[in-house]
Amino acid sequence: MLPSGSSNPERNFRLVVLQLGISTFASSIFVISILWISISATGSAVITGITSSLMVAPLIIGFVIGAFVDRVVRKRLLVIMISIGRGIASLLLLPAAVLGNSLPAILFLFASAIIYGLTMAMIAPARMILSRNFLRQNVFIKGMSFMNVVSYSSRIMGYAASAILMTWKLDIGIILMSAIFFLSAIPVVFLPAMNGELSHREGFSASLRKGFRLVKNSAMVSQIIFIFVASGFFLGMSDTVLTVTVRKTLNLDAMFLSTIFIATSLGGIAGSILISKLKGAAGKRLVIGYLVSGFSLLVAGLFMKIVIVVPMMFLVGISSGLASPTITTLLFSSVDKENIGRIQGLMDTFGFSFNSMSAALAGFIIFLLTPFYVFLCMSAGLIILAMSISRLRTVSAAMLT
Repeated sequence: MLPSGSSNPERNFRLVVLQLGISTFASSIFVISILWISISATGSAVITGITSSLMVAPLIIGFVIGAFVDRVVRKRLLVIMISIGRGIASLLLLPAAVLGNSLPAILFLFASAIIYGLTMAMIAPARMILSRNFLRQNVFIKGMSFMNVVSYSSRIMGYAASAILMTWKLDIGIILMSAIFFLSAIPVVFLPAMNGELSHREGFSASLRKGFRLVKNSAMVSQIIFIFVASGFFLGMSDTVLTVTVRKTLNLDAMFLSTIFIATSLGGIAGSILISKLKGAAGKRLVIGYLVSGFSLLVAGLFMKIVIVVPMMFLVGISSGLASPTITTLLFSSVDKENIGRIQGLMDTFGFSFNSMSAALAGFIIFLLTPFYVFLCMSAGLIILAMSISRLRTVSAAMLT
């Protein structure tokens, strides 16, 4: 028998969003913690860049993971196991923080980042499948906007909590973070089992080939993946350059790094609320969003002062809040729910493989030059992307209501 509420898609979607909120709260603490421990313990921009890169490196095989998630029958159990894995990744930060600048500490950092990255590679398609299953087509954009608002709000609370825990009791903060990851599994228990509804019986290799055919035959999906890849590459440098800028260039503590991340998330909330009220062509929204991000990052790099960086990252957050629901809605409208997992996985494979490289690249650029050149690279890339989108006819012509 299915759990109570199995026939209530709105209630089930709220449970998915609740799980997202709890997990994102803990994830925000995790990201700040691992980056800050990395730069504080090792003092190396390169190690920090590699650590940031490893958190998204498993997404290089996102397409394979997405196809696997599509075929998993017990998706509730999968999400529960993901929550447990994230809790374990958090606990690995304890010895990394204690051991200081040593090879074992670096290995614990890298192991924590990789495990977290593997869970991220699985949770993205799993959450997309659940959301697509419980959302009606006429409320895609509103549903994605609501998810974004919850996600960004949870990030803000997580970043604020990390600022307190970093300057108070790091070990207690890591234990609490791990416990919150474990708790994020609870809402999933009350979802319907969905056994057989979204699972696939064809062979694994056939499942992979089917996903590639979907991309090949759909101009919309291929253009969405291009946008996702390009934006992921350039924005993927931000965590590394912001962490090193705050710690090394500006010589400030973790609270200021959290403040920057909070400002970005507040911008994301504003953008997500705004997108639900807008109507019209998707391409125009994306062009404006990436242009704003590009010029904001340029200003942040030119002035390199905390009073400038914070409002500029707020504008970057607004742009992300506009872009993310737009891209997801276009994807939902173009792909049926039986294939959404593998397509999300394919986006992760291409998008985050470049994201992984860009995080490490940012560290090496800083090592060879200065953080300014990373900001310049991000700015130029996003401005070029914005101009390129206007030439993608299928995305540019798509209307969202």
